[in-house]
Amino acid sequence: DFQPEPVPEIGRNSPCPCGSGRKFKHCCQTAERNLPALPAAAVWPAVLSHLNQRAALTLIASHRAPLEAIAGYAGRLTERNATAALTKVLEATFASPLRHSNELAGELFGDLCDLYDDAGSHACKTRFIERVLTEAPRRSPLRTGALCRAAAIDADQGDFDTAWARLQDAQR
Repeated sequence: DFQPEPVPEIGRNSPCPCGSGRKFKHCCQTAERNLPALPAAAVWPAVLSHLNQRAALTLIASHRAPLEAIAGYAGRLTERNATAALTKVLEATFASPLRHSNELAGELFGDLCDLYDDAGSHACKTRFIERVLTEAPRRSPLRTGALCRAAAIDADQGDFDTAWARLQDAQR
């Protein structure tokens, strides 16, 4: 779906595209051969920021964008105070089945829970936490964060035994 367009070939005797007026072979051709390939980590943030929101969400939900690039994109949305867009991006990030469970995923999980709290969407937050508890690997930062959030909900509801059991599970 998201393939770059090929760069057109420049003939050796063509004018250099840099605008110097010299032939390509006497100007930038050697630089072209000596440039290293761009690493994917450097390209992804630019790709996400230049797509429209629908295309970015589709790409994120397909689990093809690296989590680090999604986190950078989410950070830019946070800076712009675009909470509705940020919520959609994080929901797409955690689309089922879960693909990310590292520490960064745990941080983004916490961000989405906070967004649900700020919006008063406690039922959405509870369903999200329960789904993460079901799908996340047993010993992962993502599951640990979900256990802590679930324990807080249990304690708020007065179920201290369940809250304590979840906290002990999170410590393992």
